[in-house]
Amino acid sequence: MRAIAVGLMLFVFTPAVTDARQASVQERLAMSVSIADYIHYHNYYGKTNPFKTEAVELGAAATEGRFALADWRSADDREHGQASFYTVCDTRFVGTVSTGRPLTTQNLVGQPKLESSVPAPIAAKLVAEVAQLEDLHIAYLKPAQWGTTC
Repeated sequence: MRAIAVGLMLFVFTPAVTDARQASVQERLAMSVSIADYIHYHNYYGKTNPFKTEAVELGAAATEGRFALADWRSADDREHGQASFYTVCDTRFVGTVSTGRPLTTQNLVGQPKLESSVPAPIAAKLVAEVAQLEDLHIAYLKPAQWGTTC
């Protein structure tokens, strides 16, 4: 009887291993707003804008826990790449941004104490899921307006 109880407790309290999943339209809209805020504040504080554009459209995106990865392109279709996101207090923030190439698992795994660092198994799932989603030709969302993240 004790073995059954212990086995049941292990089953109930063991975290489930999940695959990354396609981001919903609402999640993609939130990511798009995060990008618009990121660009606005980088310009406001005179920092370099890694997107190299003012208007970013968001394409295929995958989420896993508090992390996400998405394809992006400029509204004029001159620039493209991928951006990672991390969530803190129910708000998505932009993490790593690539221009002209997809992000790799190694690009997403950073210093362990940084909030934007993605654990290696999750990074691998996100990279694989976005690669699969790209084959579906998901429509890009129009650029969002800044100022509505928080």
